[in-house]
Amino acid sequence: MGTERGHLLPYTAFQIGFGEVYDPEIFNSVGPMAVTKAYRRLLATSGAGSRSDRTATRNPREMNLYEQHVLYPFGYKTSGEVFLPTQDPDARLQRITGKSISLHLFGHQTKNLEVDDDSILMAAFKKLSVVDGKTTTDSFYNLVAPRYLGVRFGVSHIEDIRIIAAKSSYKDSSSSVLEVELKTHFGKLRVGGDSNNWAMTLKYVFSSPRHANAVLSKLIYMPRHGNHMEKDVIEIRFSADKDIQIRKVAVYNVEKLVTIIVKTVGRVEKVFALVSSARKLYPGIHIIVSDDAEHLVESGGFKKSFYYMPLPHDAGLSAGRNRMVEQVKTTYFLTLDDDFVLDENSKIEALIHALETPPDVAMREKHAYPNWRGTFDIAAGKNPVDEQRWGLDFSGLMSVEGGVLRLKNGTYGPQPHEGCHHVDFVPNIFLGRTSVFQKEIQWDEQLKLGEHEDFFLRSKELGLGTLTCPHVSFNHDQVHHWLKQTKYDLLRNRVYDFWKLALMKHGARQLESFGNIMMDLIVPPKVKRVITSLVLSQSAIITWDQGKNSNATSYRIMQSFAEGISNENDLTPVNGNEGENFIPSRSRFRTTSILANNLEPGKSYIFRVFAGNRFEFEDDGADLFIKTLTKREEQALNLLKNPSFEEGHFQFNHSVGATFHIVESMYREDLTEYDKQVERNRLSRASRLSRERGRSSAGLAHRYHSFQNDPQSSAFDSNSFPGSAPLGVPEEKRRILIHELCRTGNFCGRAQIPTRSYQSNSMTVNEIVQSVDGQRLQIDGERMLVFTAWSKIERLFHPETSWRAELRVWFNQNPKEKLNDLGWIKAASPHMVEVAYFDTGFQEWQQSLIIMCLSPWATVARVDVVGILETFRGSVYWDDWLLLEKTGSEF
Repeated sequence: MGTERGHLLPYTAFQIGFGEVYDPEIFNSVGPMAVTKAYRRLLATSGAGSRSDRTATRNPREMNLYEQHVLYPFGYKTSGEVFLPTQDPDARLQRITGKSISLHLFGHQTKNLEVDDDSILMAAFKKLSVVDGKTTTDSFYNLVAPRYLGVRFGVSHIEDIRIIAAKSSYKDSSSSVLEVELKTHFGKLRVGGDSNNWAMTLKYVFSSPRHANAVLSKLIYMPRHGNHMEKDVIEIRFSADKDIQIRKVAVYNVEKLVTIIVKTVGRVEKVFALVSSARKLYPGIHIIVSDDAEHLVESGGFKKSFYYMPLPHDAGLSAGRNRMVEQVKTTYFLTLDDDFVLDENSKIEALIHALETPPDVAMREKHAYPNWRGTFDIAAGKNPVDEQRWGLDFSGLMSVEGGVLRLKNGTYGPQPHEGCHHVDFVPNIFLGRTSVFQKEIQWDEQLKLGEHEDFFLRSKELGLGTLTCPHVSFNHDQVHHWLKQTKYDLLRNRVYDFWKLALMKHGARQLESFGNIMMDLIVPPKVKRVITSLVLSQSAIITWDQGKNSNATSYRIMQSFAEGISNENDLTPVNGNEGENFIPSRSRFRTTSILANNLEPGKSYIFRVFAGNRFEFEDDGADLFIKTLTKREEQALNLLKNPSFEEGHFQFNHSVGATFHIVESMYREDLTEYDKQVERNRLSRASRLSRERGRSSAGLAHRYHSFQNDPQSSAFDSNSFPGSAPLGVPEEKRRILIHELCRTGNFCGRAQIPTRSYQSNSMTVNEIVQSVDGQRLQIDGERMLVFTAWSKIERLFHPETSWRAELRVWFNQNPKEKLNDLGWIKAASPHMVEVAYFDTGFQEWQQSLIIMCLSPWATVARVDVVGILETFRGSVYWDDWLLLEKTGSEF
């Protein structure tokens, strides 16, 4: 970095770097860290009048502070990833170059790593290098040019035209003359900075590759006659030492070639977000939106940014897409759901190029199904949000065999086509050839939902070619429709009815998606048996054996008190609607389980499990009888009931703008509002005094419980929630007794995690941690740790909130190793973490349950149970934490 003399930025950076905070052991202490701190300090104080010379008026706003990803797409700890093998390294590199201008390798961290042939770094060497260090011939030259160019905003920079040369001749080449000629048919070219020198043909003579690349890196293209051109070709002719090389760059005017079609159901806010993101990348692109909501919010016709097409109520997804395709006038259309948005990786021109380029002979002859026409008509991008959320890439091969419509991973051969792979089906984020969809294939309008499998099965039967392109992606901002909270959610959840129609249409009885049976039209047999692997006071794990080769895809799990049950009308679904039609997650085991919660302590229950196919269930069912524990029985097993709870084991992980406290949330109904407010004020004062004395505020938490007849006893029964007052104990004495009891180590408080942050680019992470010493776990042989917790949302202000519980177990590598002074084992010691997530769309109390199997030879040093809220703004309550140790393998 170079600056003029007297510049405040380096002056302040040196003050910061070599001042009192300088630490020679800290890498980066006087490097970018100090410069960034100096910039922010100057920005905060600019205009304060600290200096009056001209540099003060020019600092620091004359400089740009880039976001971290621009210069450092990988951080210090993750920089090693670019050396390792990865799937589609070219696609990942293309995404990086779309938003970053450098790739910092952090040599101190990566100096001993080797570059794998399938790594991002090797892809960068091949694509971005201008020097061939392996070639010794001075006359070696190679012209590199992009395969295509997408015209945006009318003027586009032609990236990645360069000459690769031998290392010995890169800087100077007195023996060779390098000639470059560029031609275009429907556009014009110039070098950046020379605004008056537009031409259809440019010719240059260079003395070295370095001089040539300095010019070629600044080439700009613009269509002639306005923005009416659809396609063009830039021809580049390069000659050196009688060696002539020709490269052609296909040019695509996306705004003239593509129309975006969007189907919605009254979700105008989602449509506006999508349209806005598209306009930022392609300002003049055509957009059609069809809407079949019950109450339409707009009249039909052209709007400010798109054409709005109202449809009859509940016309369906298929009808909406068909009506829009009928109106498309461009060569291609891009279909998107209304909850997608475009970003720098949503390169529509890449999809156009994949469809415009004919496949080579080898691909046509070897890598396709028999009736493939030999052309491609559909090209789709990826959906990284859903891939991360569900753990699979929804593209691959499909077939109907033995009555099973099967979707699975796979491609037709390993050979890519313009960076894309030939498949049978892709997500509904694809570019389609308009003429094919207007003349040969449409979506089946009987299928208002669940049209996906039927459409791509018919497209395969017609011989249409489909591509999936990993270097293109669209972001999915999906709401949780499966929670059934809105009218739209209820419409979405009819998908199984339409899957059934699609299966019957193709003579299939079963739909299998990536190994998971989504639907089976035959009613399955009765489950073999039902058992329980854990019974607590308010919950139990109900497990059933599905039987070998069972075709069950859903179950009905019912419950009732065992006493007095006379018929099936006395049974109600477990956990409300969850037990009505329970769809288990994909599993390789024969057994399936559900956590039944909201049970009453010390009661006898009957559970009955019916196997089904989402539509019908077998009639008999299989029964299980259990009796729940009392609260006293349950707490006797709780490892967290330890006196050290008051000594700081209840911890708070600080973060920006966040606060933490234990609150009193339950009051007896007979207390007046005045009494409650007095108690709140007393708690607030006591909490402040406690913090000033350096003591954990957890000990000040309290809640009213019912006691046994002996009011002096520290044992109490908390079955009643909130409890009644101890008999014969005056009000004043009762409060004192309760406060003292809560200082004995019992978790009798209710913990609240609120976050208060208004910084849109910073997510706060708050934790409540309670620990137990591993020395308490003395049981030999195989062990199970079971952690349960109850939690409830008070308020959340961000849809991607992570609200979860964690079970963390730390092990000693050496059985004689002890905890250090801070209460933690050495960093090198191994640990295990299991996580259970709560449903952010459910407003009532929820229970999480985590089960961890410990190996017989493991020596446990410490166990942490953790409640976590990760959000910009929000609050949750935690209550009734329970940590149990079980022996054997009954799970």
